[in-house]
Amino acid sequence: MNDVKISTGSAGFVNLLVTESLGALNDNAFKFFITLMAAGTLPAEQAAKIIALAGFCFILPFILFSGFAGTMADKFSKKKMIAVLKLAELALMLLSFIPIYYGNVPFMLLVLFLMGIHSAFFGPVKLAIVPELVADKDLSNGNGLMSMMAFFGIILGAASAGVLMSLVHGRYYLAVPFFVAVALAGFVTSLYVPDVEAAGSAERFRFNIFAKIYSDVKDLQTYVGVYRSQMAAAYFWFVGAMFQMNILIYGKELMRAGETMLSVFQVMVALGIGLGSFVAGRLSKNKVELGLVPIGALGMVLFSLALAFSFGSTVYTNACLFFLGFSCGLFILPLTAFVQHRSPAEKRGKFIAVGNILSFTGVLLASGFLWLTSSYFKLDPAQIFIVLAVMTLAVAAHITTVVPEFLLRLCVYPVANVIYRIKVLGEENVPLNSGALLVSNHMSFVDAILLVGASER
Repeated sequence: MNDVKISTGSAGFVNLLVTESLGALNDNAFKFFITLMAAGTLPAEQAAKIIALAGFCFILPFILFSGFAGTMADKFSKKKMIAVLKLAELALMLLSFIPIYYGNVPFMLLVLFLMGIHSAFFGPVKLAIVPELVADKDLSNGNGLMSMMAFFGIILGAASAGVLMSLVHGRYYLAVPFFVAVALAGFVTSLYVPDVEAAGSAERFRFNIFAKIYSDVKDLQTYVGVYRSQMAAAYFWFVGAMFQMNILIYGKELMRAGETMLSVFQVMVALGIGLGSFVAGRLSKNKVELGLVPIGALGMVLFSLALAFSFGSTVYTNACLFFLGFSCGLFILPLTAFVQHRSPAEKRGKFIAVGNILSFTGVLLASGFLWLTSSYFKLDPAQIFIVLAVMTLAVAAHITTVVPEFLLRLCVYPVANVIYRIKVLGEENVPLNSGALLVSNHMSFVDAILLVGASER
């Protein structure tokens, strides 16, 4: 058992990054492969239903089982849970050979549903282990690396599905060894993730799913800052799902883009989010920098508006999509780090799991909202981007009102990091929650700003 904090460049943390990235790659490669297989072998109307059902089968477990996943992450060794889950992924990929070989769609959807359960359990444990592996000063940077590697895995997964489809020439079962190899590699790297002491939560399992969700949300609400950060993150996933779906319609209807260009659009957003998360981690330096959240929100507003008028140029549209993703990365990374940092150790997995429930509920609501705006109100994709920009502006204004820390740190950040390049000594002596008295040794009105910029408080 290792209780010593490690650096984000250590072999142990790199193995966690690789394990997560391989998981994201396999999830998306398998899901996209199944949807492409359905599109290529079934009539158009039936294929559309299967594709929609595939998305539902993968998302539903996050809502149903995240609560149990969070309780387990708080009770048991996170390193052992990661290894067991990666072994389960390997077993599921081996099992997938049967339905793919026989073309059994219901069995394929069952495997996809089980993969969703696997991912629902993996999500809380991979995020809850980060603050237990790295020091507080490395938390933002560590999360930035985690997010970047996850989105690179998503990009590679989506690209791999297309490549596999072109290589197997209709013999779809030949793609299974690829899924198995990726799962095996993820299992091997999971064995080298450092072990940490189990949080040892005394919370009992509750098998009434909806009662547990209600109880967990009520518990989260007692930690006001963490709850509001999770709600902001849920909005991110809602608007992110809207962007993803609307981009496809936008490209087809307004730009007459082919399948390759539509894929490029998705890649540009994912690249932007990954790089934006990494940059947010670097800009945060040795703390959780909430001042980046309003900056990210402002970027989401501006580039959503820009997309409403960019459909005449492919280059301009790709640039807008990249910077939209980059802004999203600046928005979500500090929220993730804040939740990890401010959640009690014995409840961290549970609170992250509640965040997953809220976020994937947002993803499901996005489908309904897209129908409402496009089919009921008859808005075209460009107009929908304008609606999303206005909504994001309203949400950003609300966040800075109910959580003034976001706006305060936005104002402090340039003073503490650009005008004055301050060096902090003894920051570990400032408590995170209880009271403290800080006394300056000279008279200056800027001292208060510098103290806020130097502290986590």
